[in-house]
This record gives sequence, C-alpha cells and structure tokens, in this order.
Amino acid sequence: MRDRSIPEATVGRLPRYLQALAQHWPFIIGSVALAIAAALLYLATAENRYEAHADVLVTPVASSDTTFIGLPVIRESGEGRAVLTAARLVETPQVADSARRQLRVRATRDELFDSVQVEPQEQSNIVTITGNGDSAERAAAIANAFAAGVIAERTRVFQRQLRQVVSRLSRRLAELPAASEGEGRALGDRLGELRGLVGSRDPTLQIASLAVPPAEASWPRPVLSLAAAVLVGLVLGIGVAIALELLSPLVLRDEDILEERLTLLARVPRTPIRDLQMQLQGKASPADEVKDAYRLVR
Repeated sequence: MRDRSIPEATVGRLPRYLQALAQHWPFIIGSVALAIAAALLYLATAENRYEAHADVLVTPVASSDTTFIGLPVIRESGEGRAVLTAARLVETPQVADSARRQLRVRATRDELFDSVQVEPQEQSNIVTITGNGDSAERAAAIANAFAAGVIAERTRVFQRQLRQVVSRLSRRLAELPAASEGEGRALGDRLGELRGLVGSRDPTLQIASLAVPPAEASWPRPVLSLAAAVLVGLVLGIGVAIALELLSPLVLRDEDILEERLTLLARVPRTPIRDLQMQLQGKASPADEVKDAYRLVR
C-alpha cells in the first residue's frame, strides 16, 4: 500500500530515463557544444576535395555483325554486360599509364586509381568516370585523362589487331584460285570494309562529355558535418545522462523509493546554498516546513 505522504502529483511522472535527461541536461548541452566545436575545427582545417565527371559512350557491335570477327571490340550481350566490360577496361594499368603521361605527374598507378571512380550506367550505355582532386581543375583533368586514356588504349589494341587481320585476309585473297570467285568477292568486300577502319578509333567507345571543373568542393560538406556533430553530441550526451542516472547510488525521487518498496518518512524541501550559509551563521532560521521535515526524520 502506497504511503499517503507521497503527493499524488509524483505518481505517473515521466519515465526515469526522461527525468534523467531533464536532470542532467548540462551534460547533453555540453556534449553537443563540444561536438559542434570539433566539427567547426575540422571544417576549418580539412582539405577541400573536388569531383568532376566525364562520360564515355559504349556502342557495342551487334553479335550478328561479321565485319569485326577476330577484332577486339565490345559486342552486344544481355543485362548490360557491354557497359560493365567497358568499365573494367578503364581500370587497367595501360590506361593508368596513359593518364599519367597526359597529366605529366609522377604518381604511381595505385595513386591514380585512388583518385578516380568508374561507374557503369547500365540503362544508358554510359560509363561515368569521376576524378577526385585537391582543386577543381585537377579533378577535371584526372577524369578527362582516364576517359581519353581508355579510348587511346582500346584504339591502339584495335588498330594492332586490325592490321594483322587485314594482312592475313590479303594473303588469303592472293592465294585463292581463280575458280573461287564467290569466296574472293566476299573476302574483297570485307577487306574493303576493314581497310576503311585503318587509322580510326575503336568504334565501340567514344567520349560523350568531357569533365569540367566543378564550381564548389564535394568535401567537406558543412551542413552535413554540423548535422552529424549535433546528432553525435546528442547521442553521447543522452548516453552520459542515462549512465549517470543508472549508476548513481543516490535516491533523489519519490518514485525511486516506491521502486525499492521503502517507506517515505519525510520530504525535506530544497534549500538554496545561500540560505544554508546564513542559517549556519545564525543570521536566519530554517523555514517551518524544513523544521517539520527534520523533526519527522528524528
């Protein structure tokens, strides 16, 4: 049976953890303030990073096209595999070397790969190359260097194989007997098509759009950083407040007494420190309700 000396207003108060937040709010405010200060310090000292995007269009050769038999071109396949293949071709050592020559830097291949991301856009046959740098111009230069590098490397491989195929077909045509007129005509037609490709780029890849220097940095992001700082500060502050409440051995609320099934003998009103000092010096006397509370405790 509940002791009648406990006021009815104390029953049904907020849960204990919410009361802990109300009691230890300075810890929460302080935690948020420290987190915001740390975020501002980071924003003031962090190096700006920029991103620029270049797009490479993939035009795969139809699987039924016999012109490019024996040539290293990207062919049509299901489920956007042509775009995935093109994306993998960007991140090759040969393309990195080509990009390094264009940029005229001494960076290693791994350092160059760390400064670029390749993302295939399967629904549009586009491969997006994103360059990252400490300046807007640097980011755009990296993206464009890799875009041009993959075109140059694939063209080099394509032309090398094309010359070999043309040479082989030319010898075969020359060795055909005169009676093989039909086969000779087919070989001649194909040779004409292939010779028309000599000196041209890989027909399956082309730059759709070059990267341009971005107008603003992609990182750090002040709004996102400050929002994250506030969230982290709140979480830490709330955690500290609840921990202090759960670990504190003090019984400060009537609800704590009820939870422990103890009897409330008296409720001593809070007295300001200034009033206590005056009472100890004999300049004032305790209020009547304070005297009554201490008399009940005795």
